[in-house]
Amino acid sequence: MWVDDTPKNNSYLVASLQEMGHIVDIALDTEEGIRKFEESPYDIVISDMDRPEDKKAGITLARTIQTIRSDVPYFIFCGGWAAKNLREESLSAGVTEITSSGTTLLSRLPLENGS
Repeated sequence: MWVDDTPKNNSYLVASLQEMGHIVDIALDTEEGIRKFEESPYDIVISDMDRPEDKKAGITLARTIQTIRSDVPYFIFCGGWAAKNLREESLSAGVTEITSSGTTLLSRLPLENGS
């Protein structure tokens, strides 16, 4: 699942994942992300950091995801400032990796074909 209020910003990365055979569900806000996560057994969660409802929405969602199912790898794909300055707080919240690089994100995702 990918949670981002502006999914078009990730269209290339989502298309890359889909071309590799992965299904990518999109959620537009934290509330929708939580609802979808509770309803479906996602293998990986990717989130942006800043959404209209919360400047640290990626961290807020990570904390909630951890209480539901802590074994799911959780990644934040965000701008360079947040990746640098919110790294420690993100990792403390259970985030697997935070990055501003699409290449880094794809290389760190624990993907199996068709996941």
